[in-house]
Amino acid sequence: MAFMGRNFAAPSKADASAWEAAKRLWEAGFRFVGSGYHSDPLLPKSKSGISAFIEQNPEHKQRIGKQLEWAKYV
Repeated sequence: MAFMGRNFAAPSKADASAWEAAKRLWEAGFRFVGSGYHSDPLLPKSKSGISAFIEQNPEHKQRIGKQLEWAKYV
């Protein structure tokens, strides 16, 4: 089981775009943690633009984990 972070809110089972976004963020080292009191952009909730977000935010406050492969944890 993968640790997503204590603030992770699971999307509905039918929302494939949100699950893909969560997976891609997790693989890139983002975790759903923290109080939200920072000036960094919110983590995307859909797969639209996720690659650009990951590339443009290498020092994001919520990028605290190692880059991992999702398949090893599911």
